[in-house]
Amino acid sequence: MQQVKALVEACARALRQYSFTNAYHGTFELVRADTAALRDKAYRLRYKVYCEEHGFESPPAPDSLVEIDAYDERASHYLLLHRLSGETIGTLRVILPGDQSEGNFPVHGHCAHPLLQMEPRAFCEISRFCMAKRFRRRPEDGNFLASYYEQDEAEGADTARRLIPYPQAALLAGAFEAALEAGVSECVWMVEPRHLRSLNKIGFPYRILGPKVDCHGGLEPLIFNIRGTLESMRTRAPHCWDIVSDSGRLQHMAETLGRSGWIYRLLDDQCWDEIYRSFAAAIGD
Repeated sequence: MQQVKALVEACARALRQYSFTNAYHGTFELVRADTAALRDKAYRLRYKVYCEEHGFESPPAPDSLVEIDAYDERASHYLLLHRLSGETIGTLRVILPGDQSEGNFPVHGHCAHPLLQMEPRAFCEISRFCMAKRFRRRPEDGNFLASYYEQDEAEGADTARRLIPYPQAALLAGAFEAALEAGVSECVWMVEPRHLRSLNKIGFPYRILGPKVDCHGGLEPLIFNIRGTLESMRTRAPHCWDIVSDSGRLQHMAETLGRSGWIYRLLDDQCWDEIYRSFAAAIGD
């Protein structure tokens, strides 16, 4: 009887995951912005969010309708499209490691954690991660991203916002893909504090690099490992894991990188503990 019950529960979980995946891919499409025209769409959405809505950034010229900076040339860009309307509703960029003269990232201007002073080619940074306003209109949503919270699943309504409570999941897949293709498994990301609950809900492990920084209204600097993140999500939020891992493809890439390179071993538990002990001693904690 116990075995039958376990089988029924496993089938129910698989059905929910299948339904979520089908609904997601039927609603959204992830596009790599690898042409000037597609990158222009990303820059225009960034202008609406960062310049028009919040005034956190300034366009390159008074009459410009795009938001760009010096890091864009060194970044991979992705778009999230809404299939029904064809609208560009989300974007992010992944700033990839450069040579020694290009080893800095935006986070270096805001966070002094000693980990960030290590080999800059071991990291990438996710930034300009934002969604269009109409996809983040709930009180729980932040300035840039829609939230994932329990009521979405409990109410079971048939709107896209209820059925797909974390619409930017595919953008994370794009970020992971860009990093792994560059041979990088460690990612830095400055996140709105209210968004941490969403990351916890989908089984997204991270380490906080320091106190909230004075950037875009106050952001929390994080670092995470792609392989560890996908392993955690597969157990705790398999429906989101299916989207973020591209049905396991990126999980395989991350595991292959971990076996073949030194970068994944850079941040083992012993290294982390030593770095945090040194940091605590430096600030007198």
